[in-house]
Amino acid sequence: MWGGVTVSNATLHNMDEIERLGVMIGDEVIIRRAGDVIPKIVSVVLERRDPTQVSEITFPKQCPVCGSDVERSLLNRHSQSSTESKTSFGSIYRCVGRLACQAQVKQALIHFVSRRAMDIEGLGEKNIEQLVDRDLVKTPADLFRLTVNDFLSLDGFAEVSAEKLYKAIQSSKEVSLERFIYALGIPEVGEETARLLAVSLGSLSRIRTASAHLLIFLPEIGQEVASEIEHFMQDSHNATVIDALLSQGVTPSQTGIVDKRLQGQISLADVIKSLSIKAVGQTTAKRLANHFGSIEAFIKADKSHLSQLPNLSHAAQLALVKWLADDCAVQSALALNQQLIDFEMLEGSVEVTAEADTLPLADQTWVLTGSLETMTRDEAKQKLQHLGAKVSGSVSKNTDVVVAGPGAGSKLAKAESLGLKVLDEEAFVTLLNELA
Repeated sequence: MWGGVTVSNATLHNMDEIERLGVMIGDEVIIRRAGDVIPKIVSVVLERRDPTQVSEITFPKQCPVCGSDVERSLLNRHSQSSTESKTSFGSIYRCVGRLACQAQVKQALIHFVSRRAMDIEGLGEKNIEQLVDRDLVKTPADLFRLTVNDFLSLDGFAEVSAEKLYKAIQSSKEVSLERFIYALGIPEVGEETARLLAVSLGSLSRIRTASAHLLIFLPEIGQEVASEIEHFMQDSHNATVIDALLSQGVTPSQTGIVDKRLQGQISLADVIKSLSIKAVGQTTAKRLANHFGSIEAFIKADKSHLSQLPNLSHAAQLALVKWLADDCAVQSALALNQQLIDFEMLEGSVEVTAEADTLPLADQTWVLTGSLETMTRDEAKQKLQHLGAKVSGSVSKNTDVVVAGPGAGSKLAKAESLGLKVLDEEAFVTLLNELA
């Protein structure tokens, strides 16, 4: 019992943390409530450990469902450094069987058809399990090859329900790019990141080919997420599934153009800074960019040339010489520069007009609370996002506007205590009409 709460269990699934604590099966441990909420294991009570009653914690080496190898996830696969590529391990262990593993196939399909993804009504978990177990579906693309007779062969289906589900699947082929990306189930890519990718890059082909190094230039995408996206898109199994979906007529709607806020906005200094060359920060990167003028001229610099540059520290000179001698790093920089040109994101690669369109709610954070009568919360969220707003699930001092419908509770109270702008549904709808 702790502060009136009985703590019955504490989750510990990170192998690094298990090894750091030295926890073994059968140990007694000390726990505390992190943030006064979440039970956390703090340490092992070693004086109570009985060596004959404990055993080491080991992760499985083979998947219990398909028998494929289990591997630890890799992070920062393509991060840049002065002379080497960094690779670090994540805390997640995954079966490498991919679509050869029925457990993964089922979960991938359940996510693919879910309401916030492809939104195929009537295709629940039990029906997906039947389809996979009977070898009717092995990938998401197989769903679009199913016939009415296939559904009639399943338990619980009659002519009317089979026809209805068939039509629901076929009608889902027209889908927004952000929903399609989310439906793919890319690790670390939720709804907001999927939307950001769709809005920022504007096309499926760009998302499929974007390097992790380029992706980190997008707002709110870090190295780990960028690496997961690139790794997913480069995987041959995933590429085959995406191609098959497109060949079955699945058509993600896309603008085809990069977000205007990214067009021609990445400078040579930004590129040099992103190379993570030791002792080369933003200021030094700007000096190098101003001096050389292009990535091609920059990579041709030699030791004597660098030593003559004003305001370049000795540490930066040494780091640059070392980096420039690394052919892999140089080729990666050239590839990044070329992709930024191809995507029209590099400064000078596209003409940027002073009157470029700006979304009316750009850089604003909105929160929806309570129920809405004229639209669903999802529809309201989508309308706000299309106007450039970020929709958050929590209220803070950084929130710009709170939309409060009937039944609004603690979020409304917090907004009022912070003196934030609050709109009721009528005022919200009026504003949407004005901005449409």
